[in-house]
Amino acid sequence: MLSLIYPPRSSLFSLPVRDLILANDAAFLNYLRCLGLPEPDSEAPVSPQGTVPEPYSFPLSKVKPTKLSGGSVKVVDSTTFKISKTITAAEVTVEPGAIRELHAGDIGRPLFMRYVPTSMGHYVENTGNTTLKFLEIFNTDIFQDISLNQWLALTPAKLVKEHLGISDDVVSKLSKTKNTVVGSK
Repeated sequence: MLSLIYPPRSSLFSLPVRDLILANDAAFLNYLRCLGLPEPDSEAPVSPQGTVPEPYSFPLSKVKPTKLSGGSVKVVDSTTFKISKTITAAEVTVEPGAIRELHAGDIGRPLFMRYVPTSMGHYVENTGNTTLKFLEIFNTDIFQDISLNQWLALTPAKLVKEHLGISDDVVSKLSKTKNTVVGSK
């Protein structure tokens, strides 16, 4: 029965045992032409199940960055990459002396950064002299974080002052808008 589905093992003996090293795209395309094979993307494979409604790849390089006072942020989640239902990412750039604002990523579990537990406030400061670039990745469909600065600014000032013991001057400097990356002053 399997012989009706799979080719015989002997047909696999002619497969190359070494990897092909492709010097450049022109050489690769020439190699395909010599073998009589179609060029990549010139013929889409036909499947009896139909076509995939959404692509499984996403060019982060084509996302327009949100410019901020201390850097920029590019976000990819299910609002821009429709098939992405369980992962989101943000490419963050932080200029020298700037910080990725104190925040908590309470939505979704952090990946690859196990030392920053969920709901634990943290920030990233660029103490170097070149631009810092990193990815924030979470297993959720919408990218969200909670800005401590914005949260406190939107809490009644009397509560903030009484509970944190801070002055009117400090409260007046809190920002009601999210400033993901803040430049040095």
